[in-house]
Amino acid sequence: FEYQDFIINLGIVNQSQTTKGLILEVAYVPMDETREGYCLIQEFLQSFLNMTKPMVQKAITEQLSNWLRSLKEKKDAEYTPSISLLQYLDIFLNMRKQPNE
Repeated sequence: FEYQDFIINLGIVNQSQTTKGLILEVAYVPMDETREGYCLIQEFLQSFLNMTKPMVQKAITEQLSNWLRSLKEKKDAEYTPSISLLQYLDIFLNMRKQPNE
């Protein structure tokens, strides 16, 4: 669904008959500059989910964190679909490791 300038996608992750978790994907539509867009998404998540900044940062996957660190070395870096795929893979692998609750 859309909320102001953000696109929010929700997905439920199931393994066999067990729900393993929920995936929340957020995109800020008008922003081309990745670093600034990331900060806005982080602030949006803090407000939308009523979470602290450290909690939001912890929820961000390893691949995205590595990619954001690499931005410091480059002026412009393009976000590609392969980065999203790596994020989903990381999420699914972590959920798979969780015991059934």
